[in-house]
Amino acid sequence: MSMSESFEKPWVVVKGSSNIAAYAYDEKTEELTVKFHNGGVYTYSEVPLELPKEWEMASSKGRYFHLVIKGKFPCRKLEE
Repeated sequence: MSMSESFEKPWVVVKGSSNIAAYAYDEKTEELTVKFHNGGVYTYSEVPLELPKEWEMASSKGRYFHLVIKGKFPCRKLEE
């Protein structure tokens, strides 16, 4: 999958994070796609629906990402 394919999803803009720019979740595939301020875009697979909902409510998006998502789910970098 390329980055252009991932842009079809509705993005949630992350405000106040120095690392994470936005994310999108696909309920059908259980894939969470994350855009970083450095330009990287990664898709995490097998992410249950509850996690993006919890992430949206978290006071620190970066902390939640690092504690709950990063390294816990299969991940692939999307091509630019």
